[in-house]
Amino acid sequence: MPRRRRTSPLTVVYFVVITGLLVGSSLWLDQRGETALATVKSKHEEVTIQQEPRGGWDRWYRVGVEFPTRDDNLGMATLNLPRERYDALGIGDSVSVHYFPSFPLLARAADRTTLQAAGDALGRLVSTPGLMPSLAWLLAVTMTAGYQKIFSPDPTLGFLAQADSLRAALDAGTIAAERIGATRAQIVNLRIDAAVTGLFMSLVALILFEAVRVWFRVLGRGESAGPVTAASSA
Repeated sequence: MPRRRRTSPLTVVYFVVITGLLVGSSLWLDQRGETALATVKSKHEEVTIQQEPRGGWDRWYRVGVEFPTRDDNLGMATLNLPRERYDALGIGDSVSVHYFPSFPLLARAADRTTLQAAGDALGRLVSTPGLMPSLAWLLAVTMTAGYQKIFSPDPTLGFLAQADSLRAALDAGTIAAERIGATRAQIVNLRIDAAVTGLFMSLVALILFEAVRVWFRVLGRGESAGPVTAASSA
């Protein structure tokens, strides 16, 4: 009987951290992103073919833009726009964007927010047969693993349990003198790991809650949540 492949807890933590960074940076862009008037330099359509079990395809309308940054450099980004807006824009036209001052490549259309982008993404998932159960399972497994990495009483698994175990060993005097400094640093690092993991799990939960709330409102009123306009570096 073949052995069932297990997912490393560290892999799950990395997934939570990366997702949290993406969501957190998008929320930061909503609140503190710089605004600039960009010039359209290129336009192209892209079709992506989905593999099983999802199947089907997606069409993206991408617009390459250039804009002056606040430090007088040239910023460049690629925006994903709805079909109507894509058709209305021509080479040389202007569009307002939000961007990161330290990394202008991460930009998006200024009239779009994280919640609008998340609502549209959730709408794509809802309309895709078979994908929602898979993502729900992935979310459940990820959040459960993140919770266990923080709160598990097993010192070999939980950050806090391992920190407490090392602290108890220090108090009992069972740590070699030359290892005391390193052990104290490890305890601090473990508690920081627990705090950061909890923070990013909270961000994932927040964006999920807001996306579901937006779509309940949209579906209840028969409106459109709008298309995703987050930028990519492609």
